Amino acid sequence: MRETNQKSRFIKIAVLLLIVAVAGGVCLQLLHRAQAVKRADRVIEQMQEIVPGIGTETGIPAAGDAGTEPLPQITIDGVDIVGYLEVPALGITAPVTAGGAEAGLAALDGGAPLSEQFRITGSRRDVFRRLAAANPGDKVAFTDINGVRYTYEVTTQFHLQEWDDADNDLLLFYRTGPHTCFVVGCKRLQ
Repeated sequence: MRETNQKSRFIKIAVLLLIVAVAGGVCLQLLHRAQAVKRADRVIEQMQEIVPGIGTETGIPAAGDAGTEPLPQITIDGVDIVGYLEVPALGITAPVTAGGAEAGLAALDGGAPLSEQFRITGSRRDVFRRLAAANPGDKVAFTDINGVRYTYEVTTQFHLQEWDDADNDLLLFYRTGPHTCFVVGCKRLQ
Protein backbone atom coordinates (compact mmCIF):
# COMPACT_ATOMS: atom_id res chain seq x y z
CA MET A 1 0.00 0.00 0.00
CA ARG A 2 2.78 2.35 0.94
CA GLU A 3 4.61 1.57 -2.32
CA THR A 4 1.46 2.42 -4.31
CA ASN A 5 1.14 5.78 -2.50
CA GLN A 6 4.78 6.59 -3.25
CA LYS A 7 4.32 5.71 -6.95
CA SER A 8 1.18 7.82 -7.09
CA ARG A 9 2.95 10.73 -5.41
CA PHE A 10 5.93 10.35 -7.79
CA ILE A 11 3.59 10.37 -10.82
CA LYS A 12 1.80 13.49 -9.54
CA ILE A 13 5.13 15.29 -9.02
CA ALA A 14 6.37 14.21 -12.45
CA VAL A 15 3.18 15.46 -14.12
CA LEU A 16 3.39 18.75 -12.22
CA LEU A 17 7.03 19.22 -13.28
CA LEU A 18 6.08 18.47 -16.88
CA ILE A 19 3.30 21.07 -16.77
CA VAL A 20 5.68 23.65 -15.28
CA ALA A 21 8.28 22.89 -17.98
CA VAL A 22 5.75 23.24 -20.81
CA ALA A 23 4.37 26.46 -19.32
CA GLY A 24 7.91 27.82 -19.01
CA GLY A 25 8.64 26.96 -22.64
CA VAL A 26 5.48 28.69 -23.79
CA CYS A 27 6.35 31.77 -21.73
CA LEU A 28 9.85 31.87 -23.25
CA GLN A 29 8.40 31.66 -26.78
CA LEU A 30 5.95 34.47 -26.03
CA LEU A 31 8.75 36.60 -24.57
CA HIS A 32 10.95 35.93 -27.61
CA ARG A 33 8.09 36.89 -29.96
CA ALA A 34 7.36 40.08 -27.98
CA GLN A 35 11.03 41.10 -28.10
CA ALA A 36 11.16 40.41 -31.85
CA VAL A 37 8.05 42.52 -32.44
CA LYS A 38 9.49 45.40 -30.37
CA ARG A 39 12.72 45.31 -32.37
CA ALA A 40 10.84 45.20 -35.67
CA ASP A 41 8.71 48.15 -34.52
CA ARG A 42 11.87 50.15 -33.67
CA VAL A 43 13.30 49.46 -37.12
CA ILE A 44 9.99 50.39 -38.79
CA GLU A 45 9.86 53.68 -36.85
CA GLN A 46 13.37 54.55 -38.01
CA MET A 47 12.55 53.49 -41.58
CA GLN A 48 9.51 55.80 -41.58
CA GLU A 49 11.83 58.70 -40.79
CA ILE A 50 14.35 57.76 -43.50
CA VAL A 51 12.41 56.16 -46.37
CA PRO A 52 9.97 58.30 -48.35
CA GLY A 53 6.43 56.91 -48.40
CA ILE A 54 7.15 53.69 -46.48
CA GLY A 55 3.92 51.96 -45.59
CA THR A 56 1.76 54.09 -47.89
CA GLU A 57 0.67 53.68 -51.48
CA THR A 58 3.24 55.86 -53.22
CA GLY A 59 2.17 55.20 -56.78
CA ILE A 60 5.84 55.25 -57.77
CA PRO A 61 6.35 52.83 -60.64
CA ALA A 62 9.51 50.82 -60.95
CA ALA A 63 11.48 52.48 -63.72
CA GLY A 64 14.01 50.93 -66.06
CA ASP A 65 16.40 48.35 -64.72
CA ALA A 66 16.39 49.76 -61.17
CA GLY A 67 14.36 46.83 -59.89
CA THR A 68 16.68 44.20 -61.38
CA GLU A 69 19.90 45.41 -59.76
CA PRO A 70 21.01 44.50 -56.23
CA LEU A 71 18.96 46.41 -53.70
CA PRO A 72 20.53 49.38 -51.89
CA GLN A 73 20.85 49.06 -48.12
CA ILE A 74 20.75 51.18 -45.01
CA THR A 75 21.84 50.16 -41.54
CA ILE A 76 19.25 50.57 -38.79
CA ASP A 77 19.67 49.26 -35.26
CA GLY A 78 22.79 47.37 -36.40
CA VAL A 79 20.96 45.54 -39.21
CA ASP A 80 21.37 46.07 -42.98
CA ILE A 81 17.87 46.76 -44.34
CA VAL A 82 16.84 46.63 -48.03
CA GLY A 83 13.14 47.41 -47.70
CA TYR A 84 9.76 46.88 -46.13
CA LEU A 85 7.28 44.05 -46.76
CA GLU A 86 3.51 44.33 -46.30
CA VAL A 87 0.75 41.73 -46.60
CA PRO A 88 -2.26 43.71 -45.33
CA ALA A 89 -4.74 40.82 -45.44
CA LEU A 90 -2.54 38.90 -43.00
CA GLY A 91 -1.42 41.82 -40.86
CA ILE A 92 2.22 41.29 -41.89
CA THR A 93 4.47 44.35 -41.86
CA ALA A 94 8.18 43.73 -41.60
CA PRO A 95 11.50 45.28 -42.44
CA VAL A 96 13.49 43.11 -44.86
CA THR A 97 17.16 42.56 -44.05
CA ALA A 98 19.90 42.27 -46.66
CA GLY A 99 20.31 38.65 -45.67
CA GLY A 100 20.42 36.44 -42.66
CA ALA A 101 17.67 35.68 -40.22
CA GLU A 102 16.82 38.27 -37.59
CA ALA A 103 14.03 37.68 -35.08
CA GLY A 104 10.92 39.60 -36.10
CA LEU A 105 12.34 40.62 -39.47
CA ALA A 106 12.04 39.15 -42.94
CA ALA A 107 15.21 38.55 -44.99
CA LEU A 108 16.12 38.84 -48.65
CA ASP A 109 16.98 35.38 -49.92
CA GLY A 110 17.73 36.29 -53.53
CA GLY A 111 16.89 38.38 -56.54
CA ALA A 112 15.43 41.86 -56.83
CA PRO A 113 11.88 43.21 -57.26
CA LEU A 114 11.88 43.07 -61.08
CA SER A 115 14.21 40.11 -61.55
CA GLU A 116 13.42 36.46 -61.50
CA GLN A 117 13.78 34.61 -58.24
CA PHE A 118 12.91 37.50 -55.91
CA ARG A 119 12.64 35.62 -52.63
CA ILE A 120 11.95 36.80 -49.09
CA THR A 121 12.14 34.46 -46.11
CA GLY A 122 11.00 34.74 -42.53
CA SER A 123 10.34 32.65 -39.48
CA ARG A 124 7.02 30.90 -39.14
CA ARG A 125 7.31 31.55 -35.40
CA ASP A 126 7.17 35.34 -35.72
CA VAL A 127 7.12 37.45 -38.90
CA PHE A 128 5.52 34.78 -41.15
CA ARG A 129 3.38 33.02 -38.52
CA ARG A 130 0.21 33.87 -40.49
CA LEU A 131 1.65 33.25 -43.98
CA ALA A 132 -0.15 29.91 -44.41
CA ALA A 133 -3.46 31.84 -44.33
CA ALA A 134 -2.60 33.67 -47.59
CA ASN A 135 -5.27 33.41 -50.26
CA PRO A 136 -5.10 33.96 -54.01
CA GLY A 137 -5.76 37.63 -54.69
CA ASP A 138 -4.22 38.93 -51.45
CA LYS A 139 -2.00 41.95 -52.13
CA VAL A 140 1.67 42.04 -51.21
CA ALA A 141 3.89 45.15 -51.35
CA PHE A 142 7.63 45.55 -51.12
CA THR A 143 9.03 49.07 -50.76
CA ASP A 144 12.78 49.50 -51.21
CA ILE A 145 14.77 52.01 -49.16
CA ASN A 146 14.49 54.60 -51.95
CA GLY A 147 10.71 54.55 -51.50
CA VAL A 148 9.97 52.64 -54.72
CA ARG A 149 6.98 50.37 -54.15
CA TYR A 150 6.48 47.08 -55.98
CA THR A 151 3.07 45.42 -55.72
CA TYR A 152 2.23 41.77 -56.14
CA GLU A 153 -0.76 39.48 -55.83
CA VAL A 154 -0.76 36.06 -54.19
CA THR A 155 -1.40 33.32 -56.76
CA THR A 156 -0.58 30.09 -54.98
CA GLN A 157 0.95 28.35 -52.00
CA PHE A 158 2.84 25.08 -51.96
CA HIS A 159 5.55 23.01 -50.26
CA LEU A 160 8.95 22.57 -51.90
CA GLN A 161 11.63 19.97 -51.51
CA GLU A 162 13.78 21.26 -54.35
CA TRP A 163 13.78 24.93 -55.25
CA ASP A 164 11.46 25.79 -58.14
CA ASP A 165 10.09 29.30 -58.65
CA ALA A 166 7.07 27.91 -60.55
CA ASP A 167 6.72 31.05 -62.70
CA ASN A 168 6.24 33.39 -59.74
CA ASP A 169 7.73 36.87 -59.54
CA LEU A 170 7.99 36.89 -55.73
CA LEU A 171 8.24 34.00 -53.31
CA LEU A 172 7.60 34.42 -49.59
CA PHE A 173 8.66 31.36 -47.64
CA TYR A 174 9.72 29.73 -44.42
CA ARG A 175 11.48 26.46 -43.72
CA THR A 176 9.33 23.54 -42.57
CA GLY A 177 12.19 21.04 -42.34
CA PRO A 178 15.86 20.63 -43.24
CA HIS A 179 15.03 20.20 -46.94
CA THR A 180 11.50 21.61 -47.29
CA CYS A 181 9.85 25.04 -47.40
CA PHE A 182 6.32 26.41 -47.29
CA VAL A 183 6.03 28.93 -50.13
CA VAL A 184 3.53 31.60 -51.15
CA GLY A 185 3.93 32.53 -54.81
CA CYS A 186 3.04 35.99 -56.10
CA LYS A 187 2.73 37.71 -59.48
CA ARG A 188 3.85 41.30 -60.00
CA LEU A 189 1.06 43.76 -60.76
CA GLN A 190 1.68 46.18 -63.60
